[in-house]
Amino acid sequence: YSLEDAKTYSCTVESPRNRTIILRIDDIARWNDLFLMKNMVNEIVNRGYGVSLGLIPHKLEEDYDLIRWLQKIKENSNVELSQHGYDHSNQEFVSLNYDEATKTINLGKYIMIRLFGEIPINFIPPYNVESQETINALKDSGFKTFSGDHSEYSVKDGFAAAGFTSTTYIYSENRFVYSNEVLENCKNSLDKNGVCVIMFHPQDFTSDGKIDSEEYAEFIKVLNGLKDLDAQVVNFRQAFCREY
Repeated sequence: YSLEDAKTYSCTVESPRNRTIILRIDDIARWNDLFLMKNMVNEIVNRGYGVSLGLIPHKLEEDYDLIRWLQKIKENSNVELSQHGYDHSNQEFVSLNYDEATKTINLGKYIMIRLFGEIPINFIPPYNVESQETINALKDSGFKTFSGDHSEYSVKDGFAAAGFTSTTYIYSENRFVYSNEVLENCKNSLDKNGVCVIMFHPQDFTSDGKIDSEEYAEFIKVLNGLKDLDAQVVNFRQAFCREY
């Protein structure tokens, strides 16, 4: 696909009108388990829920099967392709100035345009950290929404920031988070801001390179428990963008 032919999402950014849960799966990449990623997304969309997939663009084209799957599922409006940095190097965006951030953002964005024929509007920084100049560069590069650290939530000047508020793995503590805690954290965020963002990684549910059936069962319990939280379950585009 070329930039000229790419689909553009034209919208105004507003706060959600209802209690809103956003599901975000990071590290959609060539080095992750495609079978597991497919199963996770199928479990979500088969419930009628939305999901945002954080794609790592660097060398994505090396996995043809992954690309074909993403090209197919993106036709479902409940599936959003988000840009998850460029190469996911350590704290990739934490100290970049405006020009450096713009260059790195565009490296990833143009890969996604070429492979999927649409311009991404949601950005997820690797390790959930970024510089203020990265935010400025994202706004000027046409991004509408952003999801990083749990402390970030704002909707102003045509840009929404909604960091994760619940997760199935806390990497700083090397700790798996079970479904009851995930759902409790989500409920608390809904009661506070009306929005909850749950962050998953496919590798949260693996041990020694194989799917961990006990941990994956907790993923299913999270999905099953969402219906009790009295909220719509969508992706970032559906939550914040009023298309015109």
